[in-house]
Amino acid sequence: MRKLTHPIWKVRNLLLVLTVFWAIPAFSQEPAAAPKTAGEVYKNIQILKDMPAPHLMEVMHAFKDGLGVKCSFCHVEGAFEKDDKPEKQTARKMLVMAMGINKDNFGGEHRVTCWTCHRGATEPESKPPAAQ
Repeated sequence: MRKLTHPIWKVRNLLLVLTVFWAIPAFSQEPAAAPKTAGEVYKNIQILKDMPAPHLMEVMHAFKDGLGVKCSFCHVEGAFEKDDKPEKQTARKMLVMAMGINKDNFGGEHRVTCWTCHRGATEPESKPPAAQ
């Protein structure tokens, strides 16, 4: 039988060995665990508790931008879990309302947001500004 000593066979064998050493750990790794929910990570989350925790801050910033406010408009600084401000309760009601509109009219797609009505103001706009 012929010996496989040609350089191409040595390279092929080396590649085969490297592939096996690379593939074994790749197949033995467990899939990444799903991120924790907002309810598991943060205190007193009532509406968005099933949302992945890493997304919660993005949503909170969208609320802030939609109303043109700072976080302290709804939250007690340093104690975000507290329900001391009536604006936080209002925000929860408005969130449920917007989620219902999106579910009932847009198949759950996020079409209606804080910005839809508020346009960066704490009070929602109910009619267009007067023409100048």
